[in-house]
Amino acid sequence: MKPLFPSNEIHWLRYISKAEDQNAHLVNHHYHYWSEYFNAQGILCAINPDVIIIMDNKSPLSIALIYAAKKSKIPVYYLQHGVLASFKDYKILEGNLKKIDKNRIEKLSELKANAGFSTLSFFRNSLGSRFFNPKIFLYLFVAKKYGERTAAYLIKDKIRIPDKYLCFSKENAQLNIELDGDIENKIHIVGFPELEKIVTEYEKLANQSLDSDYWLHIDQPLSGGDLGEDFISHKEHHDIYLALSKKAAQHNCKLYVKLHPGSFANQNLPIDNNIIWLKEVGSLASLIKGAKICSGFYSSLLLCCIAFKPTLLYKIFDISWYKNMSKYSNVQIINDMKGLENLNTLPPNPSSSETSSFLKQNGYFENEYFEEKLIRNLNS
Repeated sequence: MKPLFPSNEIHWLRYISKAEDQNAHLVNHHYHYWSEYFNAQGILCAINPDVIIIMDNKSPLSIALIYAAKKSKIPVYYLQHGVLASFKDYKILEGNLKKIDKNRIEKLSELKANAGFSTLSFFRNSLGSRFFNPKIFLYLFVAKKYGERTAAYLIKDKIRIPDKYLCFSKENAQLNIELDGDIENKIHIVGFPELEKIVTEYEKLANQSLDSDYWLHIDQPLSGGDLGEDFISHKEHHDIYLALSKKAAQHNCKLYVKLHPGSFANQNLPIDNNIIWLKEVGSLASLIKGAKICSGFYSSLLLCCIAFKPTLLYKIFDISWYKNMSKYSNVQIINDMKGLENLNTLPPNPSSSETSSFLKQNGYFENEYFEEKLIRNLNS
């Protein structure tokens, strides 16, 4: 966010309490916690923001902040996160949640209790008399029983609508329309930030020869992540790592696994001499350019791989992402472990015309920097 607002202070508000926050803090950024405040109005008084950037407008805490910001005439912008573009896909994902780590959830609940914080009380304190609107009660009931996205899909309410939706592409914006209703006039297509940055850096590396003796796997916290959720079992996740490593070794390559930040603290990764685990990396563009082939599940970072490299997509859920990506010649869908083990022919490199077409369809706009386009939207 800092490049977007070079002359502004950046304040972060994510965790309930400081005890939950195990992430490294960025220099010259400011961090706040929900439990420090009585209501959302208190947050605005303490920070006095020029603009609020959110990545969620479905949770009671986010709704409270949006409501308070509107009352104070502070602009709120929703910045897209992730590539799933339909409510149906998210319901499929939620339906495949196999297990929630009870120990992790209990620890989070304990930290929340120790902070003396109640989401419902904070929500009520922020909304005042609006809290007693029957639509609010219905939303909270459905959200608790069926999930916040389902509540948003079934119960439309202007209280949670931000001033603008900043989306990667028209396709990705469809999810917001499904959940929030008549918002087309609030949607602004700004491109995909990671793709914009990596393409710009990738072009600078055009004449550089990089190592290509490794496969690059873009991982996701599908098991053992920091939220305590398992969408696949630890064993299944490990088997995929090991099968990819074995296949890479057959091509005289190491397997580089770029871990998601939600898995940085995972102590249950398999031991394999052919696997290199990566957390923070200096240049994702260099990492992708040097890879012989890429693989992954459905991470947004995979768009940066598909643009330039042969890519294997391991299909774990029946979501539309795989069908949408399968139309590209350099993408091969792996349906199961047997398909991975029997993989003999690798997909080809994309042609320059295929790369150009892919970029334009997935949020890259004629080499405009994401920051410049986003700043124009924020200032318009």
